[in-house]
Amino acid sequence: MTVTRRAMSLLELVLALAITAVLMLGMGAAIGVASRALPTTPDALGARQHAATVLDELATNLRVATQFDADFDATSVEFFVPDRDNDGVFESLQYAWSGTPGDPLTVVVNGGAPIVLAEDVHHFDLAYQSTVIAGTGGVDTTGGARLTVLFVVRRADNLHAEELYRKFLIESLGHDVQLLSEEAPSSEWSDAIAACQVAYISERANKADASAPLVTAPIGILTEHGDTTDLLDLTERSMSSSAVTSILIDDNTHYITRPFFPGLLPIYSDNEPVLHTNGDPIASGAASLASEPGRTDRAVLIVVETGAPLFSGAPAPARRVILPWGNGNDLSLLTPSGRTILERAFEWAGDAERAEAVESPLFSQLPDAGANDKDHRLKWDNWAVASIVPDLPDDAVGWKITRFRFFGRQHEDADRTLVAQVRSRDDAGAPTDDILDQIYFDEADLPLSYDWVELEFDLPTWIPSDKGVCVAIGMLSGDSGGDVFFEEGMGTATPANQFYKGSPGDWDSNDNRDIPCEIDGAVQMPLE
Repeated sequence: MTVTRRAMSLLELVLALAITAVLMLGMGAAIGVASRALPTTPDALGARQHAATVLDELATNLRVATQFDADFDATSVEFFVPDRDNDGVFESLQYAWSGTPGDPLTVVVNGGAPIVLAEDVHHFDLAYQSTVIAGTGGVDTTGGARLTVLFVVRRADNLHAEELYRKFLIESLGHDVQLLSEEAPSSEWSDAIAACQVAYISERANKADASAPLVTAPIGILTEHGDTTDLLDLTERSMSSSAVTSILIDDNTHYITRPFFPGLLPIYSDNEPVLHTNGDPIASGAASLASEPGRTDRAVLIVVETGAPLFSGAPAPARRVILPWGNGNDLSLLTPSGRTILERAFEWAGDAERAEAVESPLFSQLPDAGANDKDHRLKWDNWAVASIVPDLPDDAVGWKITRFRFFGRQHEDADRTLVAQVRSRDDAGAPTDDILDQIYFDEADLPLSYDWVELEFDLPTWIPSDKGVCVAIGMLSGDSGGDVFFEEGMGTATPANQFYKGSPGDWDSNDNRDIPCEIDGAVQMPLE
């Protein structure tokens, strides 16, 4: 039997079309209502995507940052990144939000006009985990060496990137910086000179405007401006420059050059301009400490003691230093020796020399046969802390920890990363939030069974002789990252070695425990 499909009649077709039209009209109305309910501004997804892009850019720049301004907070941060416009100078970036909901997030590049990155910002919060690596924070330098530096610049309200870097560099040495524009009124110059111990003349400042108010100033002066040396009555003529990496130390008996042997001293990691005389006379009371390699007639580091004759014969009102750099150089290329010259030049010019250091053992506590041996299992929330007061000579003025030895061992898989921090110590002996130095090491570097483990530190600043330190060993994340040997039952027999445990910001003490350990360090003794 054959079955055939009946076709639609004309009436059925017309009714179907009518019903479809009604349905389409209703759907169109619904879509129109929904579309009018959508915001006319960019949708939430787009806003989140834009915010993610801005934050990703900020994170990328932070990852390559070379130095930070010390005044960062929760809503602003200023830092340097490597050169991006091929001018040989690091770029400065300042991200900021006012904290008022609805205000924009902006960035300022090299001191220029603010650029809006995101509008209508309602939350922007920066959290920091910082470590002192260049002499900032933590403790004051010994013997009152923290100075207030008068930094003479072209425009104090619009610093060039070179000036910004120098400002941060001076602050990293532990000094306070007071900016002053070269064309400031005489009253501002007088007030600034009275408030500061040292003046630093930027090479970008106008030579005449920057020099004239300082010629007779009774404060120390450091200049990197080759065209100011004659105006400051230090040389017969202004100075020139040559691109080199090293200088030749001719006199290492002066405070500034005392740490170095006579001979070549690399002060740059690449060729950079070095200021030098051209064989012209310098002030009769001046001393040349270094010269250009191969050209002993070209002095590159010149000092004048207070009261010594200047070029005119007048006595120097205070100490003067001509630094061995200028003419557009990049101070981010300074070697550690170059930084040491700058550091000691500030101290000498400000009459705040550091006492010389002597290396020696500072603390030793070996395991006691009468104590109970214990294991301290390191975890992210269970650090081990030795709070130490070193054994210093009575006339010591400061000290640094250089080596810390303790008994440690691996635990199980030995696949963790550990951290050891030197923290300042409060009056009760507990660790503070000031991290003076820290190092990371692998748990696999620990011995399989308990043995001495030695850690080396390089603190950027000196610790006052009446202060101890806390050495905290732990993990930033994870569990079971190795064992630290400690003893129980010691009571208060060794108050110079207190035991703390816990995690940063949440420390617990135990007077009945000690970590056997040894400390070596450098001690500052008074100058003869």
